Amino acid sequence: MPPVHGPAYPPNVRLAWAYAAGEDAVSPHSTGLDRSFKVGEGVAGRVVAHAEAFRTGDYLADGRFEHNEVSDELVRITGFNSVLSAPLRGEAGPLGALTVSSRRVEAYDDAQAGLLQALADQAAIAIQNARLIAEPNRSRSELTRRADAQQALREIGARITAIREPGPLLQQVVDAARRLVGGDGSILDLVNPDANEVRWTYDSGVRAGFSSEEIAQLTIPIGVGATGIAVAEGRVIAASDDLRVHFPPSQINDRFFGMTGYRSMIIAPITGESGPLGALEVYSKRPGAFDDEDAAVIRTLASQAAIAITNTHLIQELERSQATVEA
Repeated sequence: MPPVHGPAYPPNVRLAWAYAAGEDAVSPHSTGLDRSFKVGEGVAGRVVAHAEAFRTGDYLADGRFEHNEVSDELVRITGFNSVLSAPLRGEAGPLGALTVSSRRVEAYDDAQAGLLQALADQAAIAIQNARLIAEPNRSRSELTRRADAQQALREIGARITAIREPGPLLQQVVDAARRLVGGDGSILDLVNPDANEVRWTYDSGVRAGFSSEEIAQLTIPIGVGATGIAVAEGRVIAASDDLRVHFPPSQINDRFFGMTGYRSMIIAPITGESGPLGALEVYSKRPGAFDDEDAAVIRTLASQAAIAITNTHLIQELERSQATVEA
């Protein structure tokens, strides 16, 4: 799939270091190698320009991004080979980038990329919260909702690295999705790669109205309907009013929207570095119920669900490998 580009930035927009950790990152402040650079230059600049995470295992030899003379010199001095960067995803586009570096070649993998993106998402929420607090016309209820969202994301993030079975955490994600944006129901679908479709797996506030047979029928092919398109194209889809027009016509889809009365939705893809994993959907009976801030929260929850699923797969693979070695 081609990269999803972020918003177009004017040529005079530049990135500058704000915070650093580690001796090799802090020392460039005294050498002038931390000067600002254009959006699009270097790994961090590429991340902001494309609004997606990126990593390289051999920085100086990698031709997939635009090199900058000063950044290249910094890499030569520090001996960094591997660089991993994730965008600080704001409501109107990236706010910056969170970047880590290592002297080891090919130091970072899919799981670490997902974890860094989750940290970047939480940093972006913190930045936006600070800006909201600085605006006197923002209501107390909006600030409370933002604080609630940040706390929920921290709690989920704290559990991710230790889980062996993702079910309870994914249920926590789907419950949080419904609560944090004031929805009436939410569903978490997982990809069935054998059938090239997504299947309703977890929900909050929806299941009681349907039989297990009906739920089993509510599958959507990848690339078809709003959910299938969100998964196939890796983008958030929001809609209001008659939601049935965004899904393939069928008796079970008509029954779903007729039974629930849903008039607004947000669907965020759950995507790992190796491809689609599922989708997180949240619904409301009110038309026009959700805004861009709500979509950003659901997108971040979907990112954390992706990390949970990926980490579980990695742990299972490690355990299988260990069992093989022992045998």
